[in-house]
Amino acid sequence: MKINENFKRGASVVNKLWDQLDEYIYKNHNVDLLNFDENVLLVEDHFWGLAPAHYESKYYTLKLNELVRITNNKLKEEIKFLNNNIIQYKHEIYNFKVQLENVNNQIKDNIFTLNQIKMKLIN
Repeated sequence: MKINENFKRGASVVNKLWDQLDEYIYKNHNVDLLNFDENVLLVEDHFWGLAPAHYESKYYTLKLNELVRITNNKLKEEIKFLNNNIIQYKHEIYNFKVQLENVNNQIKDNIFTLNQIKMKLIN
């Protein structure tokens, strides 16, 4: 099957609908965009046949690589966020430990003072 004018018109309609869908998703959801190279070709002998979104195999390799890049960047951001939280929590734990040690020392001092008072009362 060769690409004819009817196919081109149909592809044009589908592309306009995809553009509207893409715009809606991008405006209403927190998503990353994949870049599309307009030089990628359709393939007549595609596994599922000729269609406006059945591209040559290099396209799928490029898109997979781009998804891996986006995913890796997101993971790096998450790791950085988690590491910052770990550092924050370590500081908070250290400060809490210091407070506990201070309270523990105050309790020990109070017990010592009470024991001194008790000894004076007994004598």
